[in-house]
Amino acid sequence: ASEPSTVSVPPPSPQAADQTPRRPKINWGKCPQLEPTERDIEAKSNILQECLRQNPPPQSESLTQEQIIQHQQSVTECALKIENWFDKKGQYKYSKAEKEIKNKNLPKDMEKVLLESHKQCSQIAQDRQQAVKNMAVVEQVQVYQGCMDAHITQNCQIQISAV
Repeated sequence: ASEPSTVSVPPPSPQAADQTPRRPKINWGKCPQLEPTERDIEAKSNILQECLRQNPPPQSESLTQEQIIQHQQSVTECALKIENWFDKKGQYKYSKAEKEIKNKNLPKDMEKVLLESHKQCSQIAQDRQQAVKNMAVVEQVQVYQGCMDAHITQNCQIQISAV
């Protein structure tokens, strides 16, 4: 068996605590309706802060890749639960994702394209979960979201750049 990979984590510098990360500049292309409002961004930030409070990062001089991934998944699952993305059986609500696309008031042709992407991506994620033994639901959601991000970025011609 091979040794787990580790990542050395330097202690945070006093300056780092004062610096809030800058948001990238996003050109929403053909889908300006997808741009989150300041209120949306603040709400998401509050949810993530709560999830980080509930799931503090592991404290260690050297973290394994597995610990980092597990922490990320715990925070993601927490946020998805707070936002009510799981049904009573603990499955991801693909219907809610579809409804969100419909509620964005996109031009009808773009809505149609993104709803088709939604069908494809949800099928890919569900097929993947069936194929991979013991795949966590969060991993399934990440497959779906990554797929949708790619489709939306391409179809809407979204461009992201550093500030």
